[in-house]
Order: sequence, then C-alpha cells, then structure tokens
Amino acid sequence: MSSPTTSRTLGSFIFARSLSIGFIAFVFLVAFSWCLEGITRARVTANLRSAITAQADNIETIFQNDGVGELIDGARRDGRAVWPEDWYYDAVIEREFLFRLIGIEDQTLAGFEDLDPPNGFATFDQIVDDGDRSIKVITLRFDLSDDHQLIVGRSLPYQLRDIRNMAIFATLILTATVIPLSGVIGWRLSRKVGERLNELATSVTAVGDGDIDQRAALSNRDDEFDRFTLELNSMLDRIGTLTRNVRAVSVGVAHDLKTPASNIGGRLQLIERDIDDTNAIRVHLDKADAHLSALLRTLDAILRLGEVEAGRRKAAFQKLNVSSLVEDLAESFEPVLADADKHLSSKITPHLWIEGDPDLMTQMVTNLLENVAEHARDGASAWISVKRHEDAALIIVGDDGPGIPETYRDKIFDRFFRVESSRTSPGNGLGLSLVKAIAELHSGSVSLHGDQAGAVFEVEIPLTGGLSQP
Repeated sequence: MSSPTTSRTLGSFIFARSLSIGFIAFVFLVAFSWCLEGITRARVTANLRSAITAQADNIETIFQNDGVGELIDGARRDGRAVWPEDWYYDAVIEREFLFRLIGIEDQTLAGFEDLDPPNGFATFDQIVDDGDRSIKVITLRFDLSDDHQLIVGRSLPYQLRDIRNMAIFATLILTATVIPLSGVIGWRLSRKVGERLNELATSVTAVGDGDIDQRAALSNRDDEFDRFTLELNSMLDRIGTLTRNVRAVSVGVAHDLKTPASNIGGRLQLIERDIDDTNAIRVHLDKADAHLSALLRTLDAILRLGEVEAGRRKAAFQKLNVSSLVEDLAESFEPVLADADKHLSSKITPHLWIEGDPDLMTQMVTNLLENVAEHARDGASAWISVKRHEDAALIIVGDDGPGIPETYRDKIFDRFFRVESSRTSPGNGLGLSLVKAIAELHSGSVSLHGDQAGAVFEVEIPLTGGLSQP
C-alpha cells in the first residue's frame, strides 16, 4: 500500500502538470521529427519527379524528331537494345535512370523488360540483393504514339530511408526518456513544493490552534515561496494584532459594561426596596436611565470603531473642505469650552481640501475637542489650527495643561485605555482610538506631540491631489 505522502505526491497539481507538459513535449518532438521526415521526403520526391519528367521529355523529343529506330539505336549497350535483368537491378541500386520502350502487343523494343508499372506516375518497392532489401522506385509511363509507350524511372536515394529510420529511432528514444523524465521531475518538484507547503500549513495550523506568535520559516533563497512566506507572516502579524485587540476589547468591554450594568441592577433592587416611595423610585429611574445611556454610548462607540477599522465607511468619501469643517466646529465648541472654564482659540488656513467622510471627520475633531473639555485643567488655554504641511492638511488640537504622563503616551490610542486621573470622570476610553481609526481610514495619521507642554494632538490627512483648492 502507498503511504499518504506518496498518494498526495502522485495526486498533486505539480505532478499532474509535469506529466502533462512532458506528454505535450513528447507529442511535439515526435510530430516535429515526422514532419521533418515528411517534408524531406516530399521535396526529394518532387525533385525526382521533375528529373524523370525532364528525361522523358528528352526521349520524346528524340522519338518525334528521329523516329523509333533512332531511339532504339541510341539505347543500345554492348550492342543490346533490350537490357538484361542483372543490369536492371544494378541500375536500381546505383540510382541510374530506368528506361523501357514498348511497341505493339506490349513488346519491349529497348530498355528493361522487367519494368512494368501502371500508367502515369507510380511508386513501388523493388526487391534487390536476393530479397534482402527493397528500394522505392518512381516511374512515369505514358504514350509516345498510338503504337508506342515509354517508361522512365529512377530509385529514391538511400538517405530517405536513413531519415525515416532516424525518425523511428527518435520516437523510441523520446518514448523512453521524455515521459519518464517528466514523471521523475514532477515527483521531485511535487515533493519539494509539498515540503514547503507543509511547513506553511503547519504554521497556519499552529496559529489556528491559538499560538498566535507562530511564524513560517524563510529559506533565504528569495524565491516565490519566500515572498509568499513574507506575505503570510505579515498577514499572521496582522491577525495576531487583531486577536490581541479582540482580547483587549473583550476585557475592556466587560470592564466598561460591567459598571453601568451593575449600577442598573442595583437601581432595580433599590426600586424594589422603595416600591412605596414615588419620589425615590423617580430618582432611581433617572439614575438607571443615565447608566443605560452610558452603556449605549459605549456600545455605539464600539460599533462605529469597528465600522471605521473595517473600511466600510469609505463609500461616503467626497471632496471635503476640511478648513471650513474645522472652523465650524471651533465656533460651535467655543461656548462649550467657555462653560467648562477653558478658552479656545483657532487659526485656520482656508481652502484645504481632502477626500473624506464629513461625518467621520466631524467625529474625529469633536472627540479631540471633547478630550480638551473633559481633561484640560480649569482655566486652561486651548487651541485648534489647520495648516498645510507639504502635501497634507495638518490639524492640531492642544491645551497648555499638565498633559499626559510619559508612561502613558504609548497607550493613549489603545481601546478602553484611560489614565488613572481620568477614571473617575465620564468616558469609555474609546475616543482617541476612534480618532486614530478615522485618521488611518483617510490614509493619514495621528500623534501626540512630545515637545510641547500640555496634550497636543496632530492629525495629518493627505490633500486632494496633494494640492489645496480655491
């Protein structure tokens, strides 16, 4: 019984295609050999027929001009007009012209009496050397007059037989080498490719089984398998990142939803306790509604973040005047920040255009401004600006407060991350994650400026065509 490895190898695509290519090559080479033989034979035969026709024309000219007697006298050899049988075989072997002049009642007047082909051009095998071999002979038989016929012929050269033998030999050699060789090559290639694919499959299976850090090994040959392996490993890196994000999100969701859900449950218990106190029940219902609204806001933020990261919002992209959008938001938030004891100033370079989703860009800038409203110190000065930076629009939102501690700077864009000082304030830790996702959806980036006091965020979005528009 064959092993599973042998069965997979014999049934592999590469092995089957190698055999197919080998068979096609075999058919092509055999066909080429026999076509070459056929073309050579056809050309030699055509030339030979032309020579026989020319010889027949010469003899006919003598017959017409000088008569049959002169033709017979010219054909005499050693005084004989009718040549003996052994001369005939020698002429066939030596490839001399064959000749026979026939008179009334099929009488041989001159030439070889044994030469008796049908009318017109004819090809036949002439046995020579006491039956040891045969030689092909081409003849032309036609009427010289009402009483006389002429036969002229000549044997084909031996080289044609050699060419045919070579074609036969080539066919046998190709049969014995090409198809078996293609099978051996296919087997070897299939085994090698199978080993590489098994390595890749092992890595993918390990990742599927939970080992998200498993990666396929490179051979350092920089072949197509290495290039595929690099792409596969890159995909596995992304899958690993997504898996870790999912795990983090799961923990974050559980943590952020547990508190409002627990509070709602607590309020329901208090309602049951204070069932006879209408005022207390109203207070409990208001508190439960507030916790439920917080829970729904968190769920909505998670859903929107998922949509943005999946890229499904790109269908709404359009040419967008980002300068006007930010200017309108700055005007809207100026009284909001004033109520929160913060002062907002703006500096907007006009007519900067991007390709983007207006709702998402509004959400991104709003999240940054809300971050200032919630976390900047009382009496802080805040600012928002839009300017051109090379071929991009640079949106800057910042304040002059204490900023974000150094230890937290690498984590502020993670989902559900909140610094310790802000855990008692409303929020779910998804605002800056959504800012980052929206910026990346627009082929841009967001960063926390590290060289200034306070929390200063910079968002860079490519301009339309790399240019601003009037």
